[in-house]
Amino acid sequence: LPLGLALALAFAGPALGDDFLTNPGALKPDPRFANDLVYHPDDILSRLPKYDSIMVDEPVIFLAENSDYKGFKASDLAAVSDMFRKSFMDGLQKQPVSFGNFKLVEEPGPNVLYVRLALKDVYIRKNKRGLFAYTPVGAVMKGVHDIASDAIDTTTLVELKIETEMQDSTNGDVMFAAILYRGHREQKLQDEDAAGWEAPGTVATKLGRRLACRLDNARLPAGKQLDCVKEIPVKG
Repeated sequence: LPLGLALALAFAGPALGDDFLTNPGALKPDPRFANDLVYHPDDILSRLPKYDSIMVDEPVIFLAENSDYKGFKASDLAAVSDMFRKSFMDGLQKQPVSFGNFKLVEEPGPNVLYVRLALKDVYIRKNKRGLFAYTPVGAVMKGVHDIASDAIDTTTLVELKIETEMQDSTNGDVMFAAILYRGHREQKLQDEDAAGWEAPGTVATKLGRRLACRLDNARLPAGKQLDCVKEIPVKG
């Protein structure tokens, strides 16, 4: 499918199914991750050294069924998806160990780690703007890079889940998975400052940095490994 059509179908929600992750039931709370859920096999550190390449797939976007606003253009979805993906890939080059001892590739292989990304339960609210409200060209929000779209200008991203999964690209074994909750609604279960359109890019960059950190740790002696969660906090 063309990019715009594929994104529009994904954004429609339940039609494509709700289980983006291979086995969401395997994810468990981790006290270091606040309300977020994570999974990785117990022997992940012994398995990571084989991977010297990373393939990052195009993100999937799922709109919440009860979202206040659903009137997105395909170009809006493409811009947000592209920002999310590029932010993750940028993060892979910004971690503090050896700045990425691996290659970014576009084909699977025996040493390739396959990264899947999704924005789920995306709850959007239309902004109340004056009749002559105007956003100057080039005025963009921090963390949203240089994308320009009606979505960024006229709506607020109130709440979402960011889901990520990293698989062996040849046999599909899941090396890591996470569900990260951002934003709030009426019950205010989450930090009200944690969403906004900058959230997907900011979180994706930090997730990319953490992955690069873990890949480096897998090749370093124990005394030189970093605590990737402590050094690269994803919250905020």
